[in-house]
Amino acid sequence: MSATPQRTRTAPARPRAGPSSRPRTVSRDVPRPVPRGASRHLPRRGGFTLVEVILAVLLIGLLAAIATPAVGRLAAEASVRRGAAELTVGVAQARALAVRHGRPSVFVLDTVSSSYHVVMDTTLAELGPDTLIARELPELRGAVTHLSADPGMLCFDARGVGRGGGGCGVGLTVVLGRGGWVDTLAFSATGRLLR
Repeated sequence: MSATPQRTRTAPARPRAGPSSRPRTVSRDVPRPVPRGASRHLPRRGGFTLVEVILAVLLIGLLAAIATPAVGRLAAEASVRRGAAELTVGVAQARALAVRHGRPSVFVLDTVSSSYHVVMDTTLAELGPDTLIARELPELRGAVTHLSADPGMLCFDARGVGRGGGGCGVGLTVVLGRGGWVDTLAFSATGRLLR
């Protein structure tokens, strides 16, 4: 019997450790295969196009142009109402001080400085009038369009009743106006507001 050579299987040689044994990386400039149905363009990044930004700016500008006159009217109305309320409080304070101290008081509206003053002689020796209240009203700056007397003065006697003479009128009418909004304040001899 003749001996036939037997074949032996050998395991494949293992690669040696070293630079060539690292896994290969694909560089970015090598085109990759594109799956079927996909686009060859790069994926879209988040953000807005120039046209979208321009349209948004135009829309905001249009809304601002529509809203600005309405806001201006509201500001003018609020300014006139605030000024009217301040004048009403000033006249009431002048009358209340006259009654409280039992002495004449004078409410003076100064349109130049946009302020009012309440003046009274509080000394027993009657050395002269003292300014008890002085208040600036920035909302009246340029808003007083008419006064029944200039300066606008309303005088109260010791009982709180209006008195005339000495530059004081028996009543006082003030017309406030700003931005198309007008309010008329007519104060009676007793300091009451008549509308």
